[in-house]
Amino acid sequence: MNYPNNPAAQSQMRTNFREADLEVVMEHIHAGKSVEIIGLGSVGKSNFIRRLMRKDVQDRYLYQLYQEQSHCIFIGIDANSLLEPMPSAFDPTIPSGWSGYELIASRLLQAVMDNQLVAHITNPKDASHPESLYALYHKIWPSETAHSNTHIVAFRYLEDLVHRIFAGSNHGFRLIFIFDEFEKMLRELPPRFFQSLRSLRDQYKDRIIYITTARQILPLLVAEEQHVEYE
Repeated sequence: MNYPNNPAAQSQMRTNFREADLEVVMEHIHAGKSVEIIGLGSVGKSNFIRRLMRKDVQDRYLYQLYQEQSHCIFIGIDANSLLEPMPSAFDPTIPSGWSGYELIASRLLQAVMDNQLVAHITNPKDASHPESLYALYHKIWPSETAHSNTHIVAFRYLEDLVHRIFAGSNHGFRLIFIFDEFEKMLRELPPRFFQSLRSLRDQYKDRIIYITTARQILPLLVAEEQHVEYE
């Protein structure tokens, strides 16, 4: 149905498009549960993710429908934005997880600033001050003196970044990381990277939530003999 001359009706149509799916995903987020979004190529998974990221959709289907009390920060992680990989310290013929940690840290910082989570901290010496957070993020990057070990400790910097953000905020919030085209991340990043993400989620229970989009359920994206490596 078209609403060519009625902007209000068009806005309503855009907000409630795929309403049943939105309600299911938001219900899981409200419950603190991670979500897999499965669909064949070109069926609209990325468009659905963009819809989840919209404030009006979140207001209607999360805060109004489920009366969510936490401030939920949706953070898009596009696998196509991964930088060139660095070699693993354990086996230089395979990539480390560095590019994944850098991408998550970069998008996390953007979301923190966009949502003014630490804007109330004015002391630049505070570990949660924006300047301190950016300084920590820059430690993830290799330098002439740290090139040999940056990729080894990158996850520790990401852990510290998340800890400082939670510690510095003056209200409750959740971080919802949305990994679009998850297959690409599985191809380009090692199992240890995904194990560390599980560890990060376990540290913060329902305060960190993961959403993935893929063409198949996750167990089918990894060879059966490798399942134990991703647990």
